[in-house]
Formats: sequence, structure tokens, C-alpha cells
Amino acid sequence: MKQNNSLYKAAALLGVDTDSLKGLPEHTQNAMVTVVEVMKIDEQDGVNIAYTELERLWLGGLLESGMREIAGATGIPYKTLSILPDKARQEIYYAFCYDSKDIEGIYRLVQTALSSLELKNVSDVLNIPLAELEKLPNEVQEQLCGMYAMEYGDENLAVNLRELYNMLWLI
Repeated sequence: MKQNNSLYKAAALLGVDTDSLKGLPEHTQNAMVTVVEVMKIDEQDGVNIAYTELERLWLGGLLESGMREIAGATGIPYKTLSILPDKARQEIYYAFCYDSKDIEGIYRLVQTALSSLELKNVSDVLNIPLAELEKLPNEVQEQLCGMYAMEYGDENLAVNLRELYNMLWLI
């Protein structure tokens, strides 16, 4: 009963129906209950912090549920979808919501996301902010990630990636 009361409070803070929260993954519901029970939602600062955390959990839970639905509809393993960056998962989810019958389009989006999965590691090796690399055309991101994947562990990885980055930047 205490959990239902806490979920009701979470739903009230978010401005959504309690039943919509009950449809989220159990671990998300438990995290929301913890936020409500730990935060001092009697004070304005506590309400603001709780709202921010609840919103993050809610959106994450919706996205996770969406990825499970997409996995069921497309045959793409959920595990594959779950390793993608949030930005890619959101794009895939929006595309699926727009046209759930465009399975080929969903596969293209997943393939593009998978081909740039190592971009964070490329960012670390090149010491270039991830946000800057994300601005590059998809083809350039894919080539950088491909080289990273092929040469991971090679002592010349950073030099080779830097040369490829500089060459692609000039094109």
C-alpha cells in the first residue's frame, strides 16, 4: 500500500496518471518510490529536485518499455537496442511511434547507431569532445568507429585515428 501511495505522489508531481507509472518496468517504479520517500517534497527545493529525478526515471522507463516493444515487433534483440546511446534509442523510438510498420527503416536506424557505437571511445582517444564528433556526418563517424574497432589495442591507434580524422575533415 505504501508503494501505491508513493507512486500516486510521483504521478501527481509529474502530472500523469498513476496507471501509466504502473506500466513502467518494476525497477523504474521502485526507483520512483525511493525518490518520493527520500526527498522532502514538503519544501520547494525538494519538490524541484524530486521532479527532475522522477522525470528522468519516467522518460528512461518509457524508453526502456519502447525498446522492448520494438524488439518484439522487429525481432531485433532487446540487448542490442539497450546498448545504444539514449539519443539513438530516442530516434528509433520516435520513428517506430511514427510508423511501426516501417521495419526496414527501424533496421537502418539501428544499423547506423551500431556503426557509430564506439564514438565515445574515439572521442577519448582523440581527445575531442563527443559533442563535436557527433556533429560530423554519419559516414565520417562510421569510418572513425570502424577504424577504432579494427585497430583497438594497436599501439598506433591514436595516430591512425588522428590521421583519418584529419583526412576526413579536409574532404
